[in-house]
Amino acid sequence: MSKQLQELLLQNKALLGSIKKHAHPKTSRFWAWEENNMIILDAEKVAEQIESAKTLIAEYRKENKTILLVCEKFIVLDDVEEIVKQTGINYFYTGTPSGILTNFDTLHNTIKSMNKLEQFVASEDFATLTKKEQLMKKRNLTKIQKIYKGVKELRKKPDLVILVEGKMLAKFVDEVEKTKAKSIVIANADFDRYFDDQNLIITNTKSKQALSFVMKYIFGLA
Repeated sequence: MSKQLQELLLQNKALLGSIKKHAHPKTSRFWAWEENNMIILDAEKVAEQIESAKTLIAEYRKENKTILLVCEKFIVLDDVEEIVKQTGINYFYTGTPSGILTNFDTLHNTIKSMNKLEQFVASEDFATLTKKEQLMKKRNLTKIQKIYKGVKELRKKPDLVILVEGKMLAKFVDEVEKTKAKSIVIANADFDRYFDDQNLIITNTKSKQALSFVMKYIFGLA
């Protein structure tokens, strides 16, 4: 299976790393060679990381553990929506708030407030408000849902967090390191942190084709 996966990684351009001058030495163990000033990633090592992540996610889903996917890359929005629809996991896609792991109570209170407001807007009592009051309530709900709609069912700290593009989500990576939360970080060769191989996937995060394939594969959808 590893050889087959390696071929799929090659076909989907997932082995193209970052430009050499932007690549970080902490990811050098995943480099194969340099070509036209680009880092080419080691197919076998990347395949091992992806298979490890796929196995972990499958185990957590089987045990009904809470998984949170955090991705702010617009190019794969449709893929995030597909993954969420088919797996039912929690997710943040835009404006990810800080303190998700370090101050979960605050996050949980915001989620409860959103859910309460959503229930009110759908209730008969909402109709008793003036049109101006209704408009304000709906606008407030829309504003909150834009960020928090993907975690409306989140009741406790996630058992596993999956971060797409570790460098972009540096503050969340800080929280993961501080709380030692179980995680999978997907990043490019420019990632400047040290993570255990079992918690890291170094791949081409600049390409929609590559990132879409990796994301779907680890969730068993490709």
